[in-house]
Amino acid sequence: MKRMAGLSTAELRTAFKGGGRPQLKDIDNLVVPSWAPQWRQLGRQLDIADHLMNIIEHDHHNDCETCCSKMLSNWLSENESSNISWDVIFNALDNLPKVDFTADNMSCGRK
Repeated sequence: MKRMAGLSTAELRTAFKGGGRPQLKDIDNLVVPSWAPQWRQLGRQLDIADHLMNIIEHDHHNDCETCCSKMLSNWLSENESSNISWDVIFNALDNLPKVDFTADNMSCGRK
C-alpha cells in the first residue's frame, strides 16, 4: 500500500468503492492535500500537457496545493464528456514514485 502525506491510494479506493465520476470538491479534500507536491508527475500520468502545467505553475508559483487543484480541475473539465471514474485517478496515483514527505522535501518544484 502506497502512503503519502495523507491518505493512501488503498484508503481512497475504499472511500470511493462505488467509483463514479470524481467531483472537484472530493478531489480538493482528499487528493490535493496528499499528493500536491507531486502535482506535475500526477498531471503527466493524466496526460496533462506540459505547457498547461507551466501556465498553472507560473500563475501559482510555489503553491503546490493550488497548482494541483487547478491541474485536476482542468483535467475534469477536459474530460467532461467522457466517462472518467475514480479508477483513472487511482491508477495515476499508483504510478507515482514514492516520495518521503519530510519538511525538507516538501517543495513543489519541477521534477
